[in-house]
Order: sequence, then structure tokens, then C-alpha cells
Amino acid sequence: MYAIGVISIQSLDMQIFQNIYPLEASTLKAIEARAERICLKKDKLLIRAGSICDRLFFLESGSIKSFHSENGKHYTSWVYFEGEMLTSWHSYLGRMPSMECFKANEEASLLSLHREDVDFLKHQHIDFLYLLNSYYEFSIGFYDYFAKKSPNLSTLENYRFILENYPQLVQRASTSDIASIIGVSRETISRIRAQV
Repeated sequence: MYAIGVISIQSLDMQIFQNIYPLEASTLKAIEARAERICLKKDKLLIRAGSICDRLFFLESGSIKSFHSENGKHYTSWVYFEGEMLTSWHSYLGRMPSMECFKANEEASLLSLHREDVDFLKHQHIDFLYLLNSYYEFSIGFYDYFAKKSPNLSTLENYRFILENYPQLVQRASTSDIASIIGVSRETISRIRAQV
């Protein structure tokens, strides 16, 4: 499925954590002892629909796309980039089968923590709990705003919102992925890009 490697504190990209919340050296050592590095080639699956996801992932490099399929067509939910935490949230939190797939949009390197390791880190290292809470708060706020605001905006306004708040999506995701996230056709996004 994917290549798993050993992690050393020297190879651990502390910046992926420090961008979210600064962690103590002891917490980073505890992560080092528990995390696995996963390397994915482009288009390789990280999470399959129907599987129960019991891991959190921290994206070191590359990008990961989440999508679901309906009537033989793929619909992109989101594209994650370096420094982001990801999983199939409804599957991880609810311990239920994932409704979506996650695959490498580009060659990707991730750190992976099993649920048991996440629980251990939360209970033994308060700064790790703060890291998780900081990320949850940011993500919930962003997605809540986007979900409530997006239906009331024009396609151009939605595109500008993403451009201003998540420029990597516009710079690195395909036109098809952006169109799917906003809920319009590929041609519409191409026309919008010409206007901006």
C-alpha cells in the first residue's frame, strides 16, 4: 500500500508541528518514538472508502486529496498541503467506515500516529493536546464559515475567498479539483481564472 520508514528526531520536520502550536522537546521525542513516516507516490491511496481510519496524519511534503465517488464520478472534498493535519474525520472520530478516499495528489511524505498513540500523547503531553485543539478550532472555524458563506456567494466570490484564504489550493490543485470543491464546472473555473 505505502512505504513506511523509521523516524529520527533529526529527520522529524518540527516545523509541521510548530506551525500549528509550539511543542516541547520532550513531546517531539515522544512523537518520534511513536510516529511512522509514510511515503506515497502520486495517485496512491492513503485511506480507502469503507475502511475505518484509526490514524492522524501530518503532511510533511506534497499534497493529499480527499474525494468521494458517486455514479462513477469523483468529487473532490478538499486538498491538503504541507503543514496540515488530516484524516477521514468522521471515520476517525466516530469509528465508522470512511465515506471518502484520500490519495496523493503529488508525491507525499506524512507522519502517521495511531489512535492509541494520539491518546497517549494527549494524556502525557499537554502541549500536544493544545496542538490538536488549536488545529480543530482553526479547521472548524474555517470549514464552518466556508460551508455557511459559500452557498450565498457567486462563483467568482467563492474563488476569491479561496484565493485569499487558501492560495495554495489555487496554485497547486487542478482546475477540476477546485471546480468540485466550489461545486461548479471545470469550464466555469477556467473562465473565472481568466477574470482574476
